[in-house]
Amino acid sequence: MNLGNLYKSIFLEVSAITAVFLSRNFYAVFIFFILHSLASFLISQIIVTLIPKRYSGNNIQKLLFFTFLNTVIIFVGYLASLYFVVVLLRKYKEKIKYEISFIDPFQELNIIPTIKRQLGEGITNIDFQIMPKEIKLRILKTFSSEINYFAIRIMKNLLVDNDSEIRLYSFETISRIKNDISKKINLELEKLKNANSAIDKARINKTLASLYFDMLELEISEESLKNFYINKTFNHIQEAEKIINDGEILFIKGKIFKYQKDYEKALDCFEMALKYRFDEHKVLPLIAEIYFEKGEYKKIKEVFKRDYSLKIDYTTSPFYEIWEGN
Repeated sequence: MNLGNLYKSIFLEVSAITAVFLSRNFYAVFIFFILHSLASFLISQIIVTLIPKRYSGNNIQKLLFFTFLNTVIIFVGYLASLYFVVVLLRKYKEKIKYEISFIDPFQELNIIPTIKRQLGEGITNIDFQIMPKEIKLRILKTFSSEINYFAIRIMKNLLVDNDSEIRLYSFETISRIKNDISKKINLELEKLKNANSAIDKARINKTLASLYFDMLELEISEESLKNFYINKTFNHIQEAEKIINDGEILFIKGKIFKYQKDYEKALDCFEMALKYRFDEHKVLPLIAEIYFEKGEYKKIKEVFKRDYSLKIDYTTSPFYEIWEGN
């Protein structure tokens, strides 16, 4: 669709009317019909282009029909066509969608700096204000299905973006994640009420502890509710520990202690979780963060050397590369 034709059509129609008013003779009428016909033809082209595809038919026939109608009815027909174009343009803009493709943020975003002294800072130190809108939309599309701290931090940064569409997309995504977790919590609470065996109750309590901490860890809960979620997490852990004690429970406990900055207890829980064969790719980065907070930077490198497979995991490889040294 070429909007330039619309401006040309309006110019020709105004010129046609001007010619009639300036010289009221046969030649003026002849010029009027020539210019008016051209204006009608151009605006008819735009109408045919904007007509929804569900109205099938031969485009040439539709073009000739609208051109003839505008030419014969003269002023009323042209004004009606102009109004019709405005209505169709509004509908057209409402249907515009961005073509958003998934990206690997660590490979395609060359604006991520390399930093050797701060844990993970190079990954999240992105200047979104200078970033093109298309890239922001691709980032949001990539992280919209993620539920982790890094994804939420990216989306919260975009909540204050200058573009209203970016802000709305970020808010909608964060709200959706929060609602999804809330629904899962309610579902598990119903299961807990109906559970018969002690082992089932313990497993459900463990799941609830993880979900309540997710609300806290992802920083999508209101400030006044944070203590509520911490207490809920501890309560469900204590109930689960009456029956079972595994690496996942110790991992959740370690995260709570880390959040409360009780680093020694957190380290004890994380190390015990590793002894229970819990996922090292989840535990070791948190141990490294604790050593970073304590200022024990040499231990961070030692932590990442405990499992070289961290280097090929896309969620941990950036941290590994920062701290592996030369």
